Amino acid sequence: MNSIFKKSYICAIFLAFLIFLTDKIFLIPAIKKISLYYKKVEIFFYESRYNLFQYLQESETQNNNKFALILGSSRSGMFSQKDFQNELPYSIKVWNFSAPLAGTSYYYYWLDKALNSINKKPAFVLLELDAINLGNPSIRISLPYSYDPFFMLYHMDFYRDIPESIPYNKLNQYIKIILKESFNGFNADEVDSYFIKYFFIISRYNIHPLKIWENFKTINYFDENQKKYIKIPLYEFAYRKKIENLEKFKSTYGGIPVEFYTQIPEKDLKIDAQKNFLRFLPTPELSSTQIIFLKKILEKTSYYQIPLIIYKPPMTDYANQILKDYKLYYLSYLIEILNQYKNIYYIDASFLSCKRFSDSVHLSPECYKDLTKFIFKQIFERLPGF
Repeated sequence: MNSIFKKSYICAIFLAFLIFLTDKIFLIPAIKKISLYYKKVEIFFYESRYNLFQYLQESETQNNNKFALILGSSRSGMFSQKDFQNELPYSIKVWNFSAPLAGTSYYYYWLDKALNSINKKPAFVLLELDAINLGNPSIRISLPYSYDPFFMLYHMDFYRDIPESIPYNKLNQYIKIILKESFNGFNADEVDSYFIKYFFIISRYNIHPLKIWENFKTINYFDENQKKYIKIPLYEFAYRKKIENLEKFKSTYGGIPVEFYTQIPEKDLKIDAQKNFLRFLPTPELSSTQIIFLKKILEKTSYYQIPLIIYKPPMTDYANQILKDYKLYYLSYLIEILNQYKNIYYIDASFLSCKRFSDSVHLSPECYKDLTKFIFKQIFERLPGF
């Protein structure tokens, strides 16, 4: 009887190990290429930031030039190195680590890596901040594709006595607790979710047979080498665009290359706002984890005396109205805290005059030059000689 039990036990372990190994075939580049859904751009932008960080290390450890960081969501991806250089009186490389729906935990991860890996501190950090960056969706989307195991273990809070989601009517109460007490960062559920997705690739990339099937649909594509249109599957098209963008990131320092301007008609912006906010901010609550990491950013930049420019990104009136309905538009108590730090400069870019939008939450690329001017005009007024 014991012999049968032992054999069954061994077989179960062997089967589990075999499933674990089989799951890893989706990390093989040729398999991963055809398996990842071609429309899933979030994976590329999050994972490309590791390549970008290598460029940053190689560049900034070999010279004495100034560098800066942009930390934001896709709403900050269109900032241009050229526009920054035109506004600043000194030579600088501005590295853009923005990623879709990124939040403050993601910002802190790259800020911490930069300070620990490069022998000089950034000249400044430009950080995007509003309720979207502090919401629970900004945690969930970054967990599968960012961070590393050591960072998660170091910043875990298994016995945290504050709720994961904070309703607006208790926001001030819990912000006071977070500022007063010491917290590591991620709660138990977030750490658990990270490691499940880290070890099981199908869970991380949400691989689905129907999406793989769709990847094999063909389109006409102009091949620059052959100088003619050819038919290629959608997975190959997505792969080629990713390789092109990885190369462009070397010259744009991570900024998203602007190939064309898009603008949704005014009549469709309200519908788009309602659809987007179902994804971006489905409930009128903020993530306690994101507030904890915001506190860490404030403390770290203050300790290193790094100028931290925090800007509230422009959005359409329809998107802003939803935030107002949720009581999450002003975040007045949080802004009061930001103003207590001498190294922090808070700028509400909602007053930007350029009001063209690609959709309800994304400013049109043609407005980013004006946005850059708007930000630094206010900085120079408050801090002459910046």
